[in-house]
Amino acid sequence: MRYTEMLRQDHEDIQTVLAILAEMSNRLEEDADVPPDDLATVLRYLDVFVTQSHNAKEEEALYPALAEVGLPPDSGPIALMMAEHQMVQNFLGGLHEAIARYKPGDSDDGHMIAEYARNYALLFSKHIEQEDQVIYPVADQRLPAEEQDQLAKRFEEIERQTIGAGGHDRWHRMAHDLAQNYLN
Repeated sequence: MRYTEMLRQDHEDIQTVLAILAEMSNRLEEDADVPPDDLATVLRYLDVFVTQSHNAKEEEALYPALAEVGLPPDSGPIALMMAEHQMVQNFLGGLHEAIARYKPGDSDDGHMIAEYARNYALLFSKHIEQEDQVIYPVADQRLPAEEQDQLAKRFEEIERQTIGAGGHDRWHRMAHDLAQNYLN
């Protein structure tokens, strides 16, 4: 599988979890309860699969490779992507705090979770669109075939280190299991 296909596959699963997060937000804003275990599962997904695995592939491998072929890391698209990674992390930190305080039936904390979740999902969805439409096509065009092959191997290594062997399938199932409860 090509390296950008790996990233796009991640994006598909992440979009599913962002849709779940949006549905959870809808329920919380309607003062309906969301099981704390489901909220914790989504947080684990965002922390581990998104931040530690997917974002690491970009920050530790893809973006430096693009810098080597002339895309400046301190300005332009790479700098924007890095800044957006930091902004979503800030929303994720707020989401962690709000979920830690949440008890079913507490509408104030439920509304706070919904606010952080919506901001996270909105920004990350736009971020994914920019990567899919701008960053990845530029990478496919500018990076030599041997570098692309090396990136695919590096992505697999990052996954083994962050989510373990076979971990991608486990996180994929987790996203789709949650989708059964929230998106159907």
